[in-house]
Amino acid sequence: MSDVNQGEFFDELEIMPPEKREHYFNQKLSQTVDYAYRHAPAVREIFDRTKVSPSQIRVVKDLEKLPITRKTDLIELQKTKPPYGGFLAIPPEDVERIFISPGPIYEPLHGSSVKWFAKSFHAAGFRKGDIVLNTFTYHMSPAGILFHEALGDCGVTAIAIGTDIPKSRFKPCMT
Repeated sequence: MSDVNQGEFFDELEIMPPEKREHYFNQKLSQTVDYAYRHAPAVREIFDRTKVSPSQIRVVKDLEKLPITRKTDLIELQKTKPPYGGFLAIPPEDVERIFISPGPIYEPLHGSSVKWFAKSFHAAGFRKGDIVLNTFTYHMSPAGILFHEALGDCGVTAIAIGTDIPKSRFKPCMT
């Protein structure tokens, strides 16, 4: 269970003044770029090929210095260097789950992805005691399981129904 029940807000980022939040996110961007360059060979290749160093990426606007990696590029890279195309920046044994989305694209999941969704659900008002019909699919896309686990982090009971809602069994209700 996450720390969402600490108070009125999920974490300090929600109440941080905009200037401080911008500084925080720029610092995180810088750290993420540095980490990715050191640990993900495909990221290093992109930077080196474009002659951009990680130290040149310090704010979001700086990302314009890098080429866009399109979905088709990612698919080709993953075919050439399976399964992640050189983009995995953590040890393979730390991958908690692998989603195979249409493409196919292999998407490794580590715990921080669920945390982001939990923050969004908490900000939207989901709390312990709520019951949610999760109508996102649990196959061919990570949405179902990501939402399910994130709702659980908010204390919500999620009903894993997927896309086929038997209308005769569930009636909308307001509480």
